[in-house]
Amino acid sequence: MSAEGNASTTIELVSDALAGLWIYLSTKTKYEEEIAVPLLGTGAGRIRNSREEITRLIIDSFIVSAGESRCCDKLTIVIRESDFYKHEISLPELQKYLVHVCKYHVGRSPNPSAGAGNPLFN
Repeated sequence: MSAEGNASTTIELVSDALAGLWIYLSTKTKYEEEIAVPLLGTGAGRIRNSREEITRLIIDSFIVSAGESRCCDKLTIVIRESDFYKHEISLPELQKYLVHVCKYHVGRSPNPSAGAGNPLFN
């Protein structure tokens, strides 16, 4: 928060927050729970990155954390309807990205039962 009361953030702070969130959830929640995450930093946080970049960051951080310890059975990334239309978010492109990172995730755990993420779209 600035002296004037305005909030702001950076991509690095959002990335750190996500890493902490996955760690917290993996230790404090039941695996069967469903988690919904908004596009952090895109509202009052005034982050300059696009909504699609933030969505990809959430996907990447979740998949990396899932290779170490799973925190939930289902993750939903919440995109406000107004953001979807205003920022022309391409769900087909995000779907391709999600399928790609789940299939080729480099940091995947050598233990297949630990999981490294599965495509959420069919």
